[in-house]
Amino acid sequence: MKTISELINIALSDQKLNILLFGPNPSPPSTDERIRKFQLKRDEIRQALELEHVVNYGEEVVNPSLPPPYDNLFLQEIFLLQEYDLVINLISGSGTVVETTMIAMKPDIAKKSHLFLDENHIDSFVGQACKAAQVIGAEFSTFIYPTDIDDCNLLGMVREKVRALQYAKFLS
Repeated sequence: MKTISELINIALSDQKLNILLFGPNPSPPSTDERIRKFQLKRDEIRQALELEHVVNYGEEVVNPSLPPPYDNLFLQEIFLLQEYDLVINLISGSGTVVETTMIAMKPDIAKKSHLFLDENHIDSFVGQACKAAQVIGAEFSTFIYPTDIDDCNLLGMVREKVRALQYAKFLS
């Protein structure tokens, strides 16, 4: 007879998620230490999650060679957001600010999103967009830079969200 832990692990491992992970493009590596830490954390999160799930970076699934107006990456991301079970946004620069805004304007996307913002930017305009997204269903977490990046706390928060979604998917 299987233990309850084994039963839970079996049931949840069958719940594969399609995850879209926004953050700074890891290539080329940034010379700015802060951005570089985000690039490395994004890669670390991807490597950890793709052991059980499908994880894509937005820049990997857009196609700038489509005919106009569909060659527009902003428009493409609007379409992409619909297709994923989970959208994770490590807000760290101009691209992720725009993606946060897209999420904050679409309740169906917000409900399957987790936004991460440096607590030093909570009162900024992007912080306000995060709070707006939270009102319509997004999960919103702040972190302490560089502590939560260096100590893997951010990865732990992402894993908690993934497990919660796997459980919800199992129940549905």
